[in-house]
Amino acid sequence: MSADEYVAMAHTLPRDATALDYATFYPRALGAFFARLSAAFGWRYVTFVVLVYGLNQGLGESFTFFACSTCSPTGGQRGLELSPRGTRRSTSFETSRGR
Repeated sequence: MSADEYVAMAHTLPRDATALDYATFYPRALGAFFARLSAAFGWRYVTFVVLVYGLNQGLGESFTFFACSTCSPTGGQRGLELSPRGTRRSTSFETSRGR
């Protein structure tokens, strides 16, 4: 595809845009973006990248929680040397209350 064909696939608002056109602009623009991406690289590649990104984010958060919980003294390993209260604060389960 030429660059002009990719530009033609972009989502733009019509001249007489209504409130519905404005409300659905971003979902349609996202759909047009994925259509251009799959036209350039193929739908399998785009699907694979989205799945890998989702798995990476989901697993990364669980590994971060596991790492924070095992680096506390109650985990039996020497790491951050956090107290149980400090561990809760570092994993965002408890906020500081000014004490």
